[in-house]
Amino acid sequence: AGRATLEGLYMQASTSSPFVFYIQSLVSDQKSCPFPQYSYAAMDYERARARLEMFNVRDLILRSNAAKAAARKTPAYRQGETHGQYELWQLAEGTGRYVVPLRHEPVLMTARDWKRASYQWFLRDDLIDRHLVFADKLPPEERARFRAETTSPTNLPRLPIETAGCVVEERIGYREIRIRTNWIGKPLLVKMTHHPNWKVEGADRVYLAS
Repeated sequence: AGRATLEGLYMQASTSSPFVFYIQSLVSDQKSCPFPQYSYAAMDYERARARLEMFNVRDLILRSNAAKAAARKTPAYRQGETHGQYELWQLAEGTGRYVVPLRHEPVLMTARDWKRASYQWFLRDDLIDRHLVFADKLPPEERARFRAETTSPTNLPRLPIETAGCVVEERIGYREIRIRTNWIGKPLLVKMTHHPNWKVEGADRVYLAS
């Protein structure tokens, strides 16, 4: 595919691994479920679509008859080549972009266990288009950037952002993401697993988001 995969040799150590395994339960007949402290789901390609798009997944390799049948029943996917028992599928309307404008205002949340809160949010289909931002001890001028706050990961206000005029160009390089945009002062979602050592140039800050 010429691009990264969701699952890999050391991916269980990744910050995003519980979320990836939840996606895997949505698209696979047999599920891994390696973390007993997290819940998983039955195979459901319709529910999987928004989460695959969030992780910028473009391609799926399907082997089981159950997964192939589920993909065929869901218009959001289209079939590509077949190689023996393996079928290649793609998201029909996936953007293939790693940097996109948010369609709703991000909601600031202070959480002692941000991963657990984020996972509660991730399970909810009705919240998937609104993202939480986790940040502690923000100065007043920085907190003022956020139009919405919450104390619950499942109680999020819906504040739409008009994105019709947004232009975003991205270039993924070695240990860097270069972004060119006219969307100054408005939120962009970077579809990469967050790391606390990230640095930003040309903007003020990068936040951990659900």
